[in-house]
Amino acid sequence: MDKPISRKELDNIEQTLDKLFGKLELDVEFSRHFFDRINDARNGKQITSNEIVNVYNSLYDKYGVHLSKTDDEVEELVKSIGTDINIPLNIYYNPRTKKVILTAKTIMRKKNFQSPNKVLRVEDIPIKSFNEYLKEEITLDEALITFNKKVYPKFGQVVILAGGAGSGKGFVLNRLLGIQGRVINVDDVKQWISKTIILANKIKQETGFDIKNSSLKNPDDVSKLHDIISGLGIADKMEQSLFSSIATSEPNHKPNIIFDVTLKDLNKLDKIARNVIPLGYDIKNIHIVWVVTEFEKAKEQNASRERSVSDSIMVATHKGAAMTMYDLITSNGIDVRKYMDGDIWIAFNNAGVDSTLDKTEKKKNLIFPNRDPESGSYIKKGANYIKVKETGKMPNIDDAVSKKIGSYVPKTGSWK
Repeated sequence: MDKPISRKELDNIEQTLDKLFGKLELDVEFSRHFFDRINDARNGKQITSNEIVNVYNSLYDKYGVHLSKTDDEVEELVKSIGTDINIPLNIYYNPRTKKVILTAKTIMRKKNFQSPNKVLRVEDIPIKSFNEYLKEEITLDEALITFNKKVYPKFGQVVILAGGAGSGKGFVLNRLLGIQGRVINVDDVKQWISKTIILANKIKQETGFDIKNSSLKNPDDVSKLHDIISGLGIADKMEQSLFSSIATSEPNHKPNIIFDVTLKDLNKLDKIARNVIPLGYDIKNIHIVWVVTEFEKAKEQNASRERSVSDSIMVATHKGAAMTMYDLITSNGIDVRKYMDGDIWIAFNNAGVDSTLDKTEKKKNLIFPNRDPESGSYIKKGANYIKVKETGKMPNIDDAVSKKIGSYVPKTGSWK
């Protein structure tokens, strides 16, 4: 007889599914009632973890693209043919996380279950058991940066993604970080403001700057917009709104937060620590990933981005990040554990030199056996990143890594 599913086991399933559905910017959530109902005797036969994973695999394979295009709040029913499992979903787009949230409200095993909502019928797909799947080596995991030695921790982590302008932090965020969370990035605020007519008009009235006739490809316009956002405190207000919602969440269910910053000085790190620690985040769950790209290469990437910054900002952000990280990693008069005591990673990010893309091998496509293995690219090999601090320990970096950093960053008098 199958055993009831524990809360921990369900959390593991949710964590695993998030890693998969995240490819289409989908976020899987199980409600409290879902957990209460999953082991209910009215199901007749115990619902198993294998069945849940199987249903969601088929859901992704058949309806993933459809779900990813949701721009409103809808109710739909997932109906598994063969197992009689029914999962009512609340589906909505979260503009803050830029993901479509799939909240499973409940679950039941019942024949001929009726619903007024749209039905998403899924077929059974023979797969390995959930435990067998967890033990398999998946191609995508071969090049992931992990935190506290965990792949895709669900809650309670703070990641500071640091690096100068044009260093390719977005690439690392989307391809290498083994975590998902709410991303805070002032560049996203700039794009949002440029598309918000009411706020754009208000800024024009108060500052004289016409956002509608500006371009994020123009470094001068980007610089002016950055100063306006800072002066009006728009980014800070948006952060505080997020922090207020986090303050009321359960202690063990604090959402992961990813701060996309330059970290050109210690003030930003200090501010982040002072904001998140009172919210209940453990200092050992605050991590840094420093993205290091050869400066000349970063300048080329900056010129081709949707939003470009001036050469002076390029120099300031890359030098500043290099000096800050030197002080933190070498403990140059600074105790890093005053601000954070999680992992510190250095991700070298010269495209084609420090990382390569490779297609998923068919035999490794364990999740969606009916899916074309050539339908997506994954980082598979050559990802060059180094952990220089482990959680609870002091940083430790060898000479070879220091020399490589010195060859990438602008001359600062620190890295050699």
